[in-house]
Amino acid sequence: MKAAIAGGKTCFTDGDSKDYNGYADNFALVATRSQDAGRPVVVDRSKHPIAASDGKIYSGCYVNGTVEIWAQDNSFGKGIRATLVNVQFVKDGESFGGVTSATDADLDDLGFDEDEDDLA
Repeated sequence: MKAAIAGGKTCFTDGDSKDYNGYADNFALVATRSQDAGRPVVVDRSKHPIAASDGKIYSGCYVNGTVEIWAQDNSFGKGIRATLVNVQFVKDGESFGGVTSATDADLDDLGFDEDEDDLA
């Protein structure tokens, strides 16, 4: 653990090292979740489930979150990591970048093109 912390291989980031508004004099926690684990539990203030398509959770809204912090020591490396478990919407906030998450209404149905070799 000492080597991971000394080497900066942790889920905690010093906000002073970031070039984003609001990070200075703060710490940030980076938590991820593998696609295999599925979507975390996401609920509203009354603990009712929120669908991804609702657009209620977006960058800049206020949430309560639950994370699991764990030590990694395997073939992928050593570090202190965090996994996102739950998210509860608390209140609206100023969206980072001025855009909320996309909904189905924001996207066009492009269909399938058999001639398209590379969709990236």
